[in-house]
Amino acid sequence: MLLKAPIIVTMEGPPLKDHAILVEGEKITAILPYAQAPSNRECLELPHMVLLPGLVNAHCHLELSQLPEPLPYPGSFVLWIDQLTRLKLQQTPEQVEAAIKSGIQQLLDGGTTTVADHLSPGTSLQPLLESPLEGTCYLEVLGVEEQRALHFYQQAMEKQKAKSKKQKYKPKFKITPTPHATYSLLPEVFAKLVSQPPPLSIHIAESAEEFLLFKEASGPLAEFLELKGKLPATICETPLQYLKRLSLLPRKGMAIHANYLEDEDVALLQNAEMCVVHCPGSHDYFEHGRFPMGLSEDGKMNIALGTDSLASNESLSMLRQMQLALDHYAELTPDLAIKMATRNGAKALLRENEIGTLKEGKLANIIGVPFRFPKRNIYENILLNDKVQFSMIRGQVIRGL
Repeated sequence: MLLKAPIIVTMEGPPLKDHAILVEGEKITAILPYAQAPSNRECLELPHMVLLPGLVNAHCHLELSQLPEPLPYPGSFVLWIDQLTRLKLQQTPEQVEAAIKSGIQQLLDGGTTTVADHLSPGTSLQPLLESPLEGTCYLEVLGVEEQRALHFYQQAMEKQKAKSKKQKYKPKFKITPTPHATYSLLPEVFAKLVSQPPPLSIHIAESAEEFLLFKEASGPLAEFLELKGKLPATICETPLQYLKRLSLLPRKGMAIHANYLEDEDVALLQNAEMCVVHCPGSHDYFEHGRFPMGLSEDGKMNIALGTDSLASNESLSMLRQMQLALDHYAELTPDLAIKMATRNGAKALLRENEIGTLKEGKLANIIGVPFRFPKRNIYENILLNDKVQFSMIRGQVIRGL
């Protein structure tokens, strides 16, 4: 198939004008000027359209997509966790499946083609595996009480093993058991998961309450964990320093949120070759302090973008997350925001050789939005859209004109 568009943003160099993308099977086989395009291929004309790489949502919780709007924020991360836990316990498997299907549609509308979705080990993977999306299903293991932690660990490992036997889905989704967070899993079970192939995806330094827990062994999260089981054996250190001391800091993993960092933490992330995933809408919801976006600007860190869940975000659109990031960080430009949602996301998932840019040999994950404002530059035009008009995942047209 041949895709013709007046503007193609490859994220490999300057935008191309009047070019075509040749797709064979799941992959891009050429990007060439109109004049050089073969005439004997099925051609899809996309006039007035900007084509660009499909967006990578590096952190999502689709099983929480049944909410019509975020939970009312109670002013405390711990109280929010309590609200969310109660809500999840009320949901039937059928309701969770419906929520995932709703979330999938919202992801597709907002330009996501690759997702790093985080699920409870007992949640059915079928809605995601059968969707047009591709990416990674992260099975979150948690528990500060031994029996509970081992139960979730065994459940996640069994689900990973069972999926590996189903060759039908093997190429499209990777299944990875991963620790939920620094504070929510026993170290001995955490250690079992760190041996998994990278990249693991772990909530780290997400909240002020978490920071207080590890630095002072006090605060609302400390009180919450004492009721659930036991506190992490911290010695006045940050969450990242705690993981490093216990040899639990995974190499080439994803540090989800990382809102509260000390200088030593930045060095730890760099030395472990970890990336950070920022979720702009969720960050606003929790009223966190300013995210250290400068780490990306000066090249110290690969920062990707995610949506988190509808329990703490108004939208699962990656287009919207880029818009929010631009609104909050003067150092960001539209092209850098798009890079965070494409190249950086691909690098976070260790898949920069497959996705994140449009290039010969890479997967044909492509989206298109209308070019409606000639007086604005191409990257600004992309981010003035709320939904995509065209999308292709692994060479399959998901949404046409």
